[in-house]
Amino acid sequence: SGPPLIGRIIRKSNLFSIAKSSDQKISYPVYFQLLIADANHAISVVLWNSCCKEYFYSLKLNDVIVIKNYRIRNEYQSKNNIEIAINPSNPKAIIRILDVESAPIDSDLIPPRMKFRLIYSNELIHLPDDT
Repeated sequence: SGPPLIGRIIRKSNLFSIAKSSDQKISYPVYFQLLIADANHAISVVLWNSCCKEYFYSLKLNDVIVIKNYRIRNEYQSKNNIEIAINPSNPKAIIRILDVESAPIDSDLIPPRMKFRLIYSNELIHLPDDT
């Protein structure tokens, strides 16, 4: 775990199941992904298991969040990039939504609101020509 991360949520996935019939130990065998960004960079954040129950409905696009007690690891699907792993234990991650309108924090730390929307390449064919 490194220093607290601050970023704006610019993408949020659906919940994905990782349930296996042989695995009875995990109460919530699911995950979802966020893409958070600051003014210069974006990184994938993956929330695992019971963290999904705690955060899936409370985290929204454009929320500015602070993440503590995370792990940095190779991406779950590609292994070529890193991601931030949010786990329910070892260490138990903490995510806090910042109230950027009234919080007395340094405005240089608040990531700007994005003027674009990131999409997957398979969504391109469904967009109008003028976007």
